[in-house]
This record gives sequence, structure tokens and C-alpha cells, in this order.
Amino acid sequence: MKKTLILFLFFTLLANCKKEADLKKLPAEITLHDYMEDFVEVVEEDFKKNPEANKQKLFLLLKAVPSMAIEENKEEWQKIVDKHLSENEPLESCKACHQKFKKNYKNTYRKRMISIDRALFENSPN
Repeated sequence: MKKTLILFLFFTLLANCKKEADLKKLPAEITLHDYMEDFVEVVEEDFKKNPEANKQKLFLLLKAVPSMAIEENKEEWQKIVDKHLSENEPLESCKACHQKFKKNYKNTYRKRMISIDRALFENSPN
């Protein structure tokens, strides 16, 4: 019994250390393309495999996206995200934004650096 408890505590501590190390690797700034590719798409794939277990994390990451838009597009991005999340269709919010904004962003803002909120990852459910 003691060995089991010790192993449990050891692996819990190890998992916490890994999470802290992962947080230290987070860049202070990133391009929107890299944010979507490195974070949102990963959680999106997890969501497709197990929607209930990954819904909260996907919604959290998607809610942050409008704040990363250029000022003139923030309001419209917010409307798109809010609409699809309220309808419980998070993947549709991605499609809607891509249809409307992807070409312009790719041509004009692809290299634009944005700040990411570390809080999105610090209390992550996964």
C-alpha cells in the first residue's frame, strides 16, 4: 500500500513538473497562424475524438481568438465565435472565420506577432 501511495505521489509530482516546464516554453508572442496550428488544431483533434472531455479546453482557446484580431475585425470575430459557441458548434466558428478572413490575414498579417495569455494554459483541464 505504501509503495502504491509513493508511486502515485511521485507521478503526480512528475506530471506537475512537466506542466510547469511546458508553461515556461510558451512564447510570449506568436503569429496567429502558429497559435491556431500549435494550440487550437491540437485541441480540435482531441475534441473530435472525445467531445465531452475536450469541449471546455476548445471553447477556452476559441474565446481568446477574437482578441488576437486586428482592431477593425475584432467585433466581427467576436460575433462569429459567440454565435457558434452558443449553438455548441465550435468547429463551425473556425470555418466561418476562415471563409471570411483567412485570405486577407494570410496576405497581409501572416507575420504579425500577437501576445498570448498564459492563463489559457495554466489552469487547463488537460
